[in-house]
Amino acid sequence: MNTPSQSVNSLLSSLKSTVELLIQFRGDSLTTKYGAIERLRLAILAILSHGLKQTSGDLYEQLWQLIVRLNANSQRYIHLLQDIYHKENIRLSVEQWIDQSVISQCLSQQLSCADNDNDLLQQYYDSHAFMRIPVLYHAFLICVRTVEHSDPSLLIDIDPKLTIIGLHPVSSANDITSPLNILPSATTNLSSSVVISNEKSKDDIQQKI
Repeated sequence: MNTPSQSVNSLLSSLKSTVELLIQFRGDSLTTKYGAIERLRLAILAILSHGLKQTSGDLYEQLWQLIVRLNANSQRYIHLLQDIYHKENIRLSVEQWIDQSVISQCLSQQLSCADNDNDLLQQYYDSHAFMRIPVLYHAFLICVRTVEHSDPSLLIDIDPKLTIIGLHPVSSANDITSPLNILPSATTNLSSSVVISNEKSKDDIQQKI
């Protein structure tokens, strides 16, 4: 098992390399051919799940609660959650949230809600989690914004040393191994359309908090 420092640095390295690939071949068939789109989703899921407190016993249930909490004060994004909420398939809901947020160029804005909410991060993440390390969290946001704006120059703001495994050790408990890399995706394509259902209410979503 990797050490926590190896885990967080490798997570950022994986995301950054995937972002660079997406930007390089944006709109090209190579993006789909080499699985860059799915890799982006998996890289984001791996970061969001690292060090996540699984109090509900289910990874995706806990992630969905976090997503709802991030957007609790935004009417616009609550509507987005209503559109992609699948009561019987929370994993699909989480994956489509990432996909549709990237398509709508609003994922970084939603994630940045945690920037000034230490209580939220403490509630959902252990102390060694990727999201609890400010320099890595902000590098994560830069990667997401790079995809949203198709601007590779944004990556210059990421310290290259952050992607070197073991260079920035983080004191923590044992690393958490995510099952995301061994499970098949419930979503097949980033550009897949989302079916909007009028039967999904705000109350249905908020009961997941």
